[in-house]
Amino acid sequence: MSRLWCPGLAAAAVALALGVSGACAPPEAAGPAPEVAGDTAAVPPAADPLEYPEWETLEPGEYRDYNPRAHLVQRGKRVYERYCVGCHGEYGDGRGPAAARLQTQPRDFTRGIYKFRSTDSGSLPLDQDLHRTISEGLNRVSMPAFPLLPENDKVAVIEYIKAFYPRWEQEKDDRLIVPVPRAPADLGDAVRVARGR
Repeated sequence: MSRLWCPGLAAAAVALALGVSGACAPPEAAGPAPEVAGDTAAVPPAADPLEYPEWETLEPGEYRDYNPRAHLVQRGKRVYERYCVGCHGEYGDGRGPAAARLQTQPRDFTRGIYKFRSTDSGSLPLDQDLHRTISEGLNRVSMPAFPLLPENDKVAVIEYIKAFYPRWEQEKDDRLIVPVPRAPADLGDAVRVARGR
C-alpha cells in the first residue's frame, strides 16, 4: 500500500464521510503548484477598521493592508453584538433594548466616563480595569460576569469598546494610577472594630 499525502486529517475525515474519492493523493499526483499572483493583482483599498473584509493571514505580509488592530476591532464587534448590545446599545450609548428595564443604567461608552477604574478621577480606565469588570461583573447591578469568555474575545471587545470614545487615544496618556493603601496593622483590633461599629 502506497503512502498517501493529505493536507489535514480533518479534510480527509470530511471527504470520507461525504464519500468523495481522491481527496488524498500522492505528492506526485497533486499536480503543479498554483500560480501566485504578482504585485499587479488587484488589492482592495485600505478601509475603515470595521469595513475590512474577513480574512485570515497565514504569513506576515500575506495581505498587504493587514492591520492587527483592525482585525481585533472586527472580532470585538462580533463579541459586543453577541453579549453587550442588549444593554449597552448598538452605538455604545447605554440605550440597548434591555436598558429601560434596569435599575442601574448601563455605561455610556461614548462619554469616556467610567466608575470602576484604578486611575485618578475623571480619567480613562486601564485595559486591566475593563478586563476585571468583564471577567468579574459588578455586584448588585445588572452587569454580569463573563469569566468563561475566551481571553482573545475579552481583549477584542475591550478594543471595540474603546473605539466608541473618539478621544481615547489622545487622553489615555493623561491618566494616573491611584495606588490602594495597605490595610493598617491593627485592622482587627477590638478597639478599632468597636469604634467602627
